[in-house]
Amino acid sequence: MLLPTVASTLIIFVNGHGFISNPPARNKAAGDKNHWTPQAGNSVGAVGRIQAKGAPFPDNHDAEGTHGLCGDPWEGGGGDLLPLNQQPYMQQGPVVATYKKGQTIEIDMHLTVHHWGHFEFRICKGGLNGDKFSTQIDGQKCLNENLLLRPNPDDREECKNAKNIDASNYDCQPIDTNHPERWYLPPQSFGSGGMMNYKMLFKLPDDLTCDVCTIQWNWITGNSCLVDGYKEYFAMFKGKYPSLDSSWDQSNSPKDSCDNARNGEQFWNCADVKIQ
Repeated sequence: MLLPTVASTLIIFVNGHGFISNPPARNKAAGDKNHWTPQAGNSVGAVGRIQAKGAPFPDNHDAEGTHGLCGDPWEGGGGDLLPLNQQPYMQQGPVVATYKKGQTIEIDMHLTVHHWGHFEFRICKGGLNGDKFSTQIDGQKCLNENLLLRPNPDDREECKNAKNIDASNYDCQPIDTNHPERWYLPPQSFGSGGMMNYKMLFKLPDDLTCDVCTIQWNWITGNSCLVDGYKEYFAMFKGKYPSLDSSWDQSNSPKDSCDNARNGEQFWNCADVKIQ
């Protein structure tokens, strides 16, 4: 279980940029006990480690020791990571939501800083924790077995006849047919209530059930470099919706490819659920 790991008199300030608010992330659920802000531990230290180790970008496959799978306890520091079973965000958290297999679920995100890019979500069946997995690679393999996909927005009434994609319907953004797992971050002003709160739909696998599963959020930002496929996607997006807010359109961005720069920030966060 995720338990307090700091003294009650110690308040920790961190550089986290967001968290899963629904279902609530491990660190959000345990924040009151640990005196963490909800966004604590979702990782900004990975850039230096990725570059130092020559690891691929995005960092969601075969790297070792580059980031915490559920967040980075050093929050921007360049030091080596603790073993997985000592990382606070790799302690198994409580089940915070129950779903049905194959269900389309709503995931709510809260951001504290807007860095463009896209979100991806993965599920590790049986729970993702440092007692079960001793290496980052093994934990990532479990997550990669269940990469969540977006349901087709064209099947939803509010999306079928949309003339534009704006703050009222940003989850109607078209599917990236080359990367149907990607949910592209809308402009900052589209967040609800004047805040950077965003809601999105993802479909659970039809054959996945578990008493405990861990959902991992991976935010691959787009403020420093562009991941392959961005320009093609936004060219298609702009063609389909000519009135699209220009700040969302990255089809003509001069930013370097992340394959060359590998300097984009990435963030991770986990929530534990049941699927029946």
